[in-house]
Amino acid sequence: MNLSLTDEQLLLQDSFRKFFLKESTPDRVRTAGQGSFDSDLWRVIIEMGALHIRVPATADGLGGSLLDAMLICEEAGKRLASGPLVEAIVVARLLAMLDNKTALTLLTAVLAGERIIVPALRPLVEAGGQIVPGGAAANAAVGLYNGELVLIDRTPPDSSDYPQWRLSSEELRDRKTVLGSGADVQALYLAVCEEWKLLSGAMLGAMAHEALQQAAAYARERIQFGRPIGSFQGVAHPLADAVTDVEAGQLLMRRCVWAVSKKHSDAAALISLGWWWQTQAAATAVRRAVRAFGGYGLSVEYDIHLYNFRANQLALANGDPYLELETAGERLFNGAASPLPDAGDIGITFDLDEKSAAFKAKTRAFFKANYTPEMAAKAHHSTKSHDAEFHRKMAEEGLLFANWPVEHGGEGRGSREMYASSEIFEEFNYTTHVLGTTTVVGQLVARFATPDAKNEIVPQILAGKAVCSLGFSEPGSGSDVFSAQTSATRNGDDWIIRGQKMFTTGAHLADYIILLARTRTSVAKHEGLTLFIVPTTLPGFSFQPVHTYQDEKTSITYYDELRLPDRYRLGEVDRGVDVMGAALSLEHGSGSLYLGQVRMLENALAWANSTAYGEAPIEKASVRARMAIVKARFEAAAAMVTRLVWADDVGLQNRAWGPMTKLFITETYVKSAWEIMEMGGPDSLERGEHPLGMVELGHRRAYATTIYGGTSEIHRSLVAEKALGLPKSRS
Repeated sequence: MNLSLTDEQLLLQDSFRKFFLKESTPDRVRTAGQGSFDSDLWRVIIEMGALHIRVPATADGLGGSLLDAMLICEEAGKRLASGPLVEAIVVARLLAMLDNKTALTLLTAVLAGERIIVPALRPLVEAGGQIVPGGAAANAAVGLYNGELVLIDRTPPDSSDYPQWRLSSEELRDRKTVLGSGADVQALYLAVCEEWKLLSGAMLGAMAHEALQQAAAYARERIQFGRPIGSFQGVAHPLADAVTDVEAGQLLMRRCVWAVSKKHSDAAALISLGWWWQTQAAATAVRRAVRAFGGYGLSVEYDIHLYNFRANQLALANGDPYLELETAGERLFNGAASPLPDAGDIGITFDLDEKSAAFKAKTRAFFKANYTPEMAAKAHHSTKSHDAEFHRKMAEEGLLFANWPVEHGGEGRGSREMYASSEIFEEFNYTTHVLGTTTVVGQLVARFATPDAKNEIVPQILAGKAVCSLGFSEPGSGSDVFSAQTSATRNGDDWIIRGQKMFTTGAHLADYIILLARTRTSVAKHEGLTLFIVPTTLPGFSFQPVHTYQDEKTSITYYDELRLPDRYRLGEVDRGVDVMGAALSLEHGSGSLYLGQVRMLENALAWANSTAYGEAPIEKASVRARMAIVKARFEAAAAMVTRLVWADDVGLQNRAWGPMTKLFITETYVKSAWEIMEMGGPDSLERGEHPLGMVELGHRRAYATTIYGGTSEIHRSLVAEKALGLPKSRS
């Protein structure tokens, strides 16, 4: 996993960012009008080499990668650059790859700005009627006609067909030139159409993201009822959802390009899924951006109107986006294939690096050697599957806390290695919860505890002899942890703890519980809190099991006049907020909630290909299309998680990415689980270990993931604040 751009890519990105910011101003975009063409801008775009980017060096081009071209198109999308940039880039590459005299002559004219040629994305028919993307400025189009690749010269437009170019039957009959024929030529052209989706998807995502940023800027300034409108959840949360989906789409497009570069078997399907996702995410984003402006959003004098028009125009340029889902379904599940472009050296990768792959293999080997039949019999995603001896052995092998800093007793391994290892836990249906909570508590103890407590607890955790749980939520305060009422009163060198905590999962196994307690009441609620680490062997501690909808057991924990020595305090008195910040960062920063979807998707595919209920569901086109939606969410979630663990390893700090990833992967988990259950009908309600039964379990697990570590509503507020700069939408 490496999403870092090369120095050359960063320079390319920065050059075009500065250029479009300076030259593609809102006034110039308005002047270009619905035709979306600025001849002066186009001339400089060509001079900067944008159209040369995908032309091979052997044809006097720059020989850039697909990702290089995407970076240019993203910057153009942010500023609504007026010109058929994507179309010209892909046609220039096509003409260079044809390598015949006519094509190379046309290429020279395109790169000189003398001709603007755009692609017809669907096969041409004698009746004509196809609207070509970017056609308003074009004087020719290329497309497949009766198995041949042809150039169609445009009849000079009159006012009746401006700003679009709808190819006419007369143009097809009288103004065509054959550029080539045969299977190889057709494959080249079909690959160009796939490249158009990739570059247009990148442009669309950038448009949508910029529209949301403009909406957020307005929402910060617009005052209603004495407050900025961005502080109202009714404004902030829809924008947060939209920016989350848009960023997921942008990462999905990166994942598509990577899949193409690696020649993955599902690369063509991913392109279709990526394009479909971008059309939906962008359309929703610009609608919500317009609404954030209220009545002003309807005024053509506001720039947001330009983004709304251009995004909708591009989203429909390839026809009904739903048809792309049908294409994806055919490619994923029915063996359909498509020629793909050569991506070149893109630089980024979503693959596991060697160290992560080795650590994953080491974990799998350990499971295979030590996972007993008795453990398999009680295998379960919840703490039910925890085995103390297995846990201890894993710790001895360095498989549990290897990502801890060396100074705390770990190996300093990266998040990517630990994430790769956690995939094996899900593969064997073994709980990650105990490891997750123990890791959070252990690292907090290592950072904030007194020397005595640290020396007592940390070695036990690292040896696998102690496990820990989280005591944050209370019956009257769930995600609002700073409203905690469990009290800690100083009594000499001790603290007297009184109160109870809710949803202390793993309390029945825990040797220690981290506890948030109120130590002062005469201050703001977040200022009078202190964190403690409580040994569960102390008198006054007890718990009561709570059984949940997703077949997990959690607990209510009670603290009845529990006397706790001060050495078990974490951090400063009344400064628990400092420790909680670190705790929430560790809890929100995990991508492990995504892994439950892996097994669910595997079972969904097993159901779809099964004849247990009659005809295999996957034989139906509607099922293939709907499973394609599930696959799109799954791949986007994988891309989000990749960014999160990669960023953590390279030290790239972005406070929006943790909440955004958690929000996306959990909400899409719920949507996908229900989508599959809808297809299964009443058979989906039959619990058990059969494929649909495992999907049903996934649906119940999905609900819980939207609550763990803070509800989705809390994360929407965090995304609104951190990704869009909106004011706090909660008190």
